[in-house]
Amino acid sequence: ELLRDVLKAPKSPQVVLGPGDDCSAVEFDDEHYLISTTDCLVEGYHFLRNHIRFCDLGYKSLAVNLSDISAMGGIPLWCHLSFAFPKSLQDSDVKQFFSGIYNLSEKLGIELLGGDLSASEEIFINIHLSGLVRKSNIKTRKGFSNGDILCVTGDLGDSSAGLKLLLSAQESISKKLVQKHRLPPIRSSEARHLAKWDGVTGMMDISDGLASDLLRLNHCDIEIDVDSLPLSKELVRICETMNWDPYEFAFAGGEDYELLIAIQQDSFEVIRSDFLKEFSTPLTAIGRVKAGNGHVNFLKSGHTYKQAYQPFSHFDFKK
Repeated sequence: ELLRDVLKAPKSPQVVLGPGDDCSAVEFDDEHYLISTTDCLVEGYHFLRNHIRFCDLGYKSLAVNLSDISAMGGIPLWCHLSFAFPKSLQDSDVKQFFSGIYNLSEKLGIELLGGDLSASEEIFINIHLSGLVRKSNIKTRKGFSNGDILCVTGDLGDSSAGLKLLLSAQESISKKLVQKHRLPPIRSSEARHLAKWDGVTGMMDISDGLASDLLRLNHCDIEIDVDSLPLSKELVRICETMNWDPYEFAFAGGEDYELLIAIQQDSFEVIRSDFLKEFSTPLTAIGRVKAGNGHVNFLKSGHTYKQAYQPFSHFDFKK
């Protein structure tokens, strides 16, 4: 709310999208927009130094930005890195961190163009990533429209469950969930494939948890079928073992980095069938978009479901 109050709308006519979506977008040429995003990772809030390999930290730093570019249907091309760390950090740790970034960037054809290094009491990482998207393919949050079917890729809640295991020193209980937190999925290929369809009206990534991210679609109402939320077998198994509620992770857990997609109803079956032929990634219908101004209604077995989970917040994470 504070940022909405202080951020000013850009006035340049070249700016197509400013604050309020996964990326900004400006005119590039007759066929493309230049899209850009930036995300920071702060030690103690986004990762725990003693619970992640430095190569994985490098991967994750770039991957969380890739998720934003993917959600717009774009191709990532160039990045800048600001990296602040304590003097006590070993040279080998720094080299491992950069190896994680380079392994991923070289795989996807992304060039690291520069940045900044600084000393700091704790590790702070910020990446600015930019790329191109065809004007005919760009997908935005504003595209979510009345009557669309709402879908997600992958499973929800695995990352936050893995984090909870880390924080409670029980990571050995499920290496799969912990790995999902350390190495979030990249849905770049899936997103670009979906973006080619006119029947896909909008996309965004799920970074702060489903319940929080749905509220960002404040130009429409959303109806969610709780029974349809995709939960991995591993999450269900661990929640049964630990007596946890899997829906708490699916609703309020952050850092899934899956795609949230709106698909026109008359195109849904064709697009979903085509998608499942191309990818092993699940694509699950979880609800509908309706006319409105930002209300989210959860239904379970046809009845209103009152979810009271505390939404993910970058300001509430405890070290």
